[in-house]
Amino acid sequence: MPLVFTQNEVNLTNIDYADVVGEVYEFPTKYRNIVEPGEQFVYYRGRRRAGGSSQTPEYFGIGVVGSVFTVHDRFQCSISNYQPFDPPLGFKDGDKYREPVANTRTSVGFFFQEGVRRLDQVAFDSICEAGLGAGHSPDSPEHDAAQGYADPADIAAVDDIAMELAMKEAKARWPSFEIHRMPHSNPGFDIEIRDGGQPVFYVEVKGTRSSQPRFFISAGEVAHSVKNAHRYSIWIFHNLDIDARTANFAFHDGAVTVENFELHARQYFGILK
Repeated sequence: MPLVFTQNEVNLTNIDYADVVGEVYEFPTKYRNIVEPGEQFVYYRGRRRAGGSSQTPEYFGIGVVGSVFTVHDRFQCSISNYQPFDPPLGFKDGDKYREPVANTRTSVGFFFQEGVRRLDQVAFDSICEAGLGAGHSPDSPEHDAAQGYADPADIAAVDDIAMELAMKEAKARWPSFEIHRMPHSNPGFDIEIRDGGQPVFYVEVKGTRSSQPRFFISAGEVAHSVKNAHRYSIWIFHNLDIDARTANFAFHDGAVTVENFELHARQYFGILK
């Protein structure tokens, strides 16, 4: 689950943290269980600024958690794929906070004092879109220079056909195993292969109408592929024809890493080499 990293200009606790924006983030032990390699995060800073001024709290960039390591009685994590917001993004959208949990609190002061907070994926994506600019990259999986961007119904059809083709492929590859299609919101993988009820293999499924095996992948999905590299595969159904319900098939067994993919951060954007 994405995170919020507080990076205030003025620290009311009088504790100095060895933070370097876009490079290193230091945090106390109480947050160790939620700061994991591969997690996406957004930077937040409160209203108190250096020099004594007070300004609207804001989000000012995103990144991905790298390695986590101990430094004396604290922890630090390296940061990769840092992208600043220019300009920064206010912490409210109209009269609503961009962090949904804050809208359920009668007093939000203590909520925003938490140095590291969980943030649901929908809210994170919304902050990214508002902070980095709306629209997909021209190289996104569903962009076509002649036809423009796919509408939501088209994208849903692509996903549905890709999963249909993937289930057929999985049943052909593992005829004696149990093939389970996971819920659409399942983090990390779309199909679980089981033997006697126990998971033995994970498959992440991507679909695109692009002629190339392009796809979007979240940091959480990348982390799952690394953790389960010996029993993980990513399947990309590209050049997908919605009417014929056919597609070209490309796959990679093992972790999604820069050795085998071109990875570009927004979440991650990848092209199978």
